[in-house]
Amino acid sequence: MSQAAPSVSVGMCAYNAQSYLKESVTSVLEQSYQDLELIIVDDGSSDDTYRIAMALSQADHRIRLIRHETNLGLTMARNRTLSESRGLYFAIADADDIHLRERLTEQVALLNSVSNVGVVGSQVSFFGNPAGQPPRQTIFETDHEIKFAMLFHPAFWNTTTVYRTELVRELGGYRSNFDRGAEDYDLWCRLSSRTMFANISRPLVKVRLHPASITSGNDDCLNNILEISRHALYDYLGIPVLLTQRRALHEVLNQQSLNAESHSVALPFLSRLVEILERRTESSQVQQ
Repeated sequence: MSQAAPSVSVGMCAYNAQSYLKESVTSVLEQSYQDLELIIVDDGSSDDTYRIAMALSQADHRIRLIRHETNLGLTMARNRTLSESRGLYFAIADADDIHLRERLTEQVALLNSVSNVGVVGSQVSFFGNPAGQPPRQTIFETDHEIKFAMLFHPAFWNTTTVYRTELVRELGGYRSNFDRGAEDYDLWCRLSSRTMFANISRPLVKVRLHPASITSGNDDCLNNILEISRHALYDYLGIPVLLTQRRALHEVLNQQSLNAESHSVALPFLSRLVEILERRTESSQVQQ
């Protein structure tokens, strides 16, 4: 007789994660919220990841282990965990992070109590040995704040996110053309018109920093982020946004460029953005 479906399916993609996998898996299995399954997809690892995952799955029946014989890429692996999920909620857990004991308890409680929220994340803390500067830590808690921030950059920590499973399935999951990075940002932007977002203000995941974990700075990922942002700004503002404008704005706001050319492109666009936002705010106040 098959086991009853759990309320939460945790999807974990692992590729050459032998150094961190056991600690991360243990942090999921020791959650205070126990009605879960953990779906691990070993995406063609060449180290001992699969052997370690197999031993863990034999010790705990809540683990479902799937192996890709070759490395198919992150979006394929994430979509595999999604397709195999049986829970009402679908949680992401990266294989190198540590998930605090109350993480799922707090996030499931929020989803259960606020039916129009379809995605919830949280703040994170950092540990480990980064290559370069740690990422920014700012998160926003309310739906309005998150969606406005999402016009410019990702506004969740992916490893903290929990979704209503059917909501993500209805959109077809992650898109393969973002396999070089920002597949999560693309998903959130597609979800933004369909549901409400929330973040829990305290850290519920400890994010491990190591050279392979910092992907948002690589060229492919950054290009994807800027392209997604460009389309999000166009949808929101109703005016064309050129990639050159979006890149110049990124360089100026992040102080990556002080040259006159970047400023001459970015500042007029930023002024236009402020003008539109002020006009919208005034219109909203009049209607109230």
